[in-house]
Amino acid sequence: MSQEKEFEMGKEMRRELDRAVNQVGAALSALRADVDGVDARLREVRGQIEALENAPVSLDDWGGFLRAYIAKKGERFVSPLLPTRLLAPSGYGERPEPFNKRPWADFERGDNVLPGDMVKMLSSGDYSAPLLCALFPDQVCALILSNVKKHLGDKWGNEDAVPVSERRVLAAVLVRERDDLLARREELKAEIDRLVGQVS
Repeated sequence: MSQEKEFEMGKEMRRELDRAVNQVGAALSALRADVDGVDARLREVRGQIEALENAPVSLDDWGGFLRAYIAKKGERFVSPLLPTRLLAPSGYGERPEPFNKRPWADFERGDNVLPGDMVKMLSSGDYSAPLLCALFPDQVCALILSNVKKHLGDKWGNEDAVPVSERRVLAAVLVRERDDLLARREELKAEIDRLVGQVS
């Protein structure tokens, strides 16, 4: 093969290589622009989620959180009183056996009708608020809410706040979009890494 022909073939190979590099460069630019677009939308979505989370709530929505708090307080009081504990060895007093194995005479005397820690809970002033929350959750909530509304109702504000029920729906939609955007960003980054690996 003549030198002239080799030279022409070399020039053609360089042109092909330049075209390939230009195509990869264009593809990389497009992918990076896509990543920038995804990043911009991610910032918007994160900002919207943060705005929803940081916005104050109305008095009615606060009342819902109070209701849930009171219910949880009551559940914490009741859970140690679970009936299954009566069937487990207590380790308290002279008789460690479960209550379903104890003789009638023990109960007739009025001693050890409940495990010692349960008796302490029921007779201690420390547990009066949780006991009220367990026995009368609606009344406790209503009493607190009426007192708050009486003294702070007009001062509370936030009547125009987006209700928490709507916020939860909006936040769930935004979180799904955020997760989709993060996944898309990873796909784009992987494609960029693949293309960079081809030309390096």
